Amino acid sequence: MTRIQHIGVLTGGGDCPGMNAALRAIVKAAVCERGIHVTGFLDGFAGLTEDRARPLGFDDVAGIIATGGTMLGTSNRYDPFRVAVEGEGGMRRDCSDAVLATLARRGVDGLVVVGGDGSLRIADRISARGVPVIGVPKTIDNDVAETDVTIGFDSARAIATEAVDRLRSTAASHHRIMVLEVMGRHAGWIALEAGMAGGSDVILLPEIPFGYEAVARGVRDRMCRGRSFSLVVVAEGARSPTAAPWSARSWREAPSRCGWAASQPSWAAPSSNCCRPRSATSPSDTSSVAARRRRPTVSSPRDSGRRRSTRSTTAPGVRWLP
Repeated sequence: MTRIQHIGVLTGGGDCPGMNAALRAIVKAAVCERGIHVTGFLDGFAGLTEDRARPLGFDDVAGIIATGGTMLGTSNRYDPFRVAVEGEGGMRRDCSDAVLATLARRGVDGLVVVGGDGSLRIADRISARGVPVIGVPKTIDNDVAETDVTIGFDSARAIATEAVDRLRSTAASHHRIMVLEVMGRHAGWIALEAGMAGGSDVILLPEIPFGYEAVARGVRDRMCRGRSFSLVVVAEGARSPTAAPWSARSWREAPSRCGWAASQPSWAAPSSNCCRPRSATSPSDTSSVAARRRRPTVSSPRDSGRRRSTRSTTAPGVRWLP
């Protein structure tokens, strides 16, 4: 196998913390440990296709480890295999030959792509054209296969967790139901881990369809236990069983579908049936009354005198945390 003497590197997709640190590590390892020349292509695959690049040496990456974004720039929607043709009504053409020509003209033996699932798919197609490619997984969604943690996910999780923490005090003070939407179109890792770390009451994920009725029932059950607020963390790709995506409008319309009055405040006492204790002879309870372990019941200050049972079973798609 021919020894690689010159590599190209680019960053694709959305920017996130850690991209410059990855570039620094790649350049220092290549230059200092292997004696390999490094060329950085500007603005992702657009710079690779249009032959816009700059040399990268030890001094070029000094001091960028704590700088956000990417020193090379990036392109979020550029695909060299489907480049839009101006003035052709949305027609696209394959410009992958220009990519191979750029690499050949500059004498690049291999390519390092720092990007998420979309960028790595493009890198895989370039690799199929005979170019040695290394992919560095970078995405805040943490949805790259065969990868435990991607670059950018830890920072996104920490920021989302802090947002949950900050909303809790406001929700408790004003007796509100607070809904926090976080990134995650196809994978709900940010919503799941930030919601669990921040102690949210409902977590809605793209992987598990949810129902507004189940969410409303869970919130009412919290009220039955004397809780005057709830925190809901929603991934942007969360969907209802009818495959309709979550939206702020659909959430505002949910109360009318779930039996809530439009003028009813978020802390108002629920209906008399929301926390009705299950009958001892309920057909869904196969255990005997004597052997059943009963949980302690809680009375709401706003509805004293009425016995409260434990929360009812939630529908799939809703994760309840203690």
